[in-house]
Amino acid sequence: NEVKLFTASALWDASQGLYAISLSNDGYYPAGQLYKTITYDENTAAAPTEADGSTVEFKNKEGQVVLKRTYGTVGTGSTNEKHDTYYVYDIYGNLTYVIPPKAVDILNVTNIQSNITSTAVVNSGSSLQLTDRY
Repeated sequence: NEVKLFTASALWDASQGLYAISLSNDGYYPAGQLYKTITYDENTAAAPTEADGSTVEFKNKEGQVVLKRTYGTVGTGSTNEKHDTYYVYDIYGNLTYVIPPKAVDILNVTNIQSNITSTAVVNSGSSLQLTDRY
């Protein structure tokens, strides 16, 4: 179960009088760095697999949820697919970005900052939520 490692960093922009926040994808969390909790709903079979009616949360060592994964069918399909929502925190522990499933699929690893405002993300019916706490 690989979990992407997104980071948010802030640089002071004196000309605008505020912090410019940037998002980066630093690959994946190393093994053993996250806690994983699987919760099954009341409609789950007696011997479930992870993809059967579950919600999976990955938390960092500070107890912050960094990934919430649910499963469901898409369109008329019958196969359960992963729907990942990422939560990105700044160095102070403030929630800075919430990246919904469609945006996760679209964001490019090598050019993530320019893709945040790309037409593909905007037109996907998904939005990247920026929480400014500075």
